[in-house]
Amino acid sequence: METLISPIPLLTASLSAIAILGIAYLCWRAQSLHFLLRRFWLLVHGNKDIPDPRIQAFTHDQTSLYAFRLFSGTQVQSLAQAHELIAWSEKQQVPMATISACGDCFDLENHRVYTNKLPGMPYRVALFMWLCTLIFFLGVSIFVAIAKPGLATLKATDRWIVLNEDSVEMVFAWPLVTPPLDRGDCQKQNPARLQTTGFSPTEIQTICEFFEFKEWRDHITQTKKEQRKLLFILGLICAACIAIYIPDIHKYYHARELHKKLTQTKEREIEHTTT
Repeated sequence: METLISPIPLLTASLSAIAILGIAYLCWRAQSLHFLLRRFWLLVHGNKDIPDPRIQAFTHDQTSLYAFRLFSGTQVQSLAQAHELIAWSEKQQVPMATISACGDCFDLENHRVYTNKLPGMPYRVALFMWLCTLIFFLGVSIFVAIAKPGLATLKATDRWIVLNEDSVEMVFAWPLVTPPLDRGDCQKQNPARLQTTGFSPTEIQTICEFFEFKEWRDHITQTKKEQRKLLFILGLICAACIAIYIPDIHKYYHARELHKKLTQTKEREIEHTTT
């Protein structure tokens, strides 16, 4: 079957989207549109310098400042502040990537960690429990969508079951030990075999009646399809909630580790001066 979109326009659209996303990332990291404005100036005026020397020096300083923001990931406000930060990081042997990872928890002017912004133990415990809950539901949604679609309950006994086209099994059953109840079991009516399925006689009778319905297979197919959609949405919500907290966890972790390192360095300096 011929495609409606030819490969060349599709490739061009993909490359254009990647280029736009790359430019957006650069502007976001530098927190400025300076690069775009400078390219626009060069596009219009070529490589000609700005006639006014003070304005020319200003634009060069701005280019250096935003280049430092781009490469370091720190939002310094001036070149002087950038130079001081570079000197401090070299003296303290702290990588610029670590300072960038601390985000707004690091004071770029006084070169210290904002300890008042670091979360306390109750918050960390609550966040840990909340993330564990989200990860649990994410894992359950993925597992059920792949391995156990077709969840339902028997109204008579409120037992959770898994519906298949030719069999029904209990949700909470020992794997490889408790066999499912299939069509052949209903036809053979072997008491020993039926007992191993874990279902009561009333439940077995109800399930066997389900197998007789002509719409049974279509119903199971539709049920699995709808449940997979719902579980997929649930998994996306859980993954999105987890992704929201990852930047904060990354920031707080690096800020706490940097604070420990600076504290230890200061204690060693005090011990060295007193001895």
